[in-house]
Amino acid sequence: MMGKADDHLEWLELERSKRTFNIGDFNVKATPDSIIIKGKTSESWGRDLEMDRSRARVQISTESRTPMFIFYLVYVAYAVGFLMFFITSGITLTTQVSIFALALFLMFTPLAFDSLLSTRQFLILTAVFYVAVFSAAGYEPLQTAFKAVEQSAGKGYVETFIIFASIFPIILRRMIAQMMISYRLKLEEGSSKFEVLTESPGAVELANYLREGPAKKSFYRFPSFFFKLSRKRMKPCFYCDSPTLTECKRCNRPICADHTGMLKGYKVCLDCFVERRGKTRRNLR
Repeated sequence: MMGKADDHLEWLELERSKRTFNIGDFNVKATPDSIIIKGKTSESWGRDLEMDRSRARVQISTESRTPMFIFYLVYVAYAVGFLMFFITSGITLTTQVSIFALALFLMFTPLAFDSLLSTRQFLILTAVFYVAVFSAAGYEPLQTAFKAVEQSAGKGYVETFIIFASIFPIILRRMIAQMMISYRLKLEEGSSKFEVLTESPGAVELANYLREGPAKKSFYRFPSFFFKLSRKRMKPCFYCDSPTLTECKRCNRPICADHTGMLKGYKVCLDCFVERRGKTRRNLR
């Protein structure tokens, strides 16, 4: 009986490892053993190409980054405009320069988080960063800097203005990066070759997946960490008996982080993930 359960879990893990990437007019399915390229247009329909994953080579290059270069040039001008809100009168030049340095710190720290961290880590650390900054608003030079912004933005809008002014360019940058940058993806295995020019970020995800495998689990699990302080609420994972607080959103089985799948943003068990993955996938064209 135990052997059948282990075989089932092994099959589920194998099924979960299969991923399909949307590359414009093509879908590329990556499994542990193969890479299957399927066309989505009338010209390429039914002309699937399969490669041995262990022997396949992947290359990806950026064909055009002009929109991003323009964005960063505009961002410099945007940062200068942001500094203008921190100009105040009746203070020494040294104090004014230190306030400008503080303003740049407030603006560029979220950008650094966004460039170096995943989306989840970025959101968590940025929230912690602003909570820490606004909690220290009574100390110099933060107090002087916030009073200067208050004169322009209005009383009660200082925090909203600073957060929006620093986050808006990041949102714009992500939109440009996902829609206006062209990538050239090449897959090659022996005489089989596939090359496509696309603006889909799925090309980058596919290249990273083939080179490095699935993304490593994040260390940032703050909510789970605090809940684990209450051991009485934890249950054994359905698959491996590891203590966990997470339950499948479909069947309510307790599941640990190693045996969890994501369907439309919800955590589900491996059985539900494999059963529903193809049925819940949206049209990728």
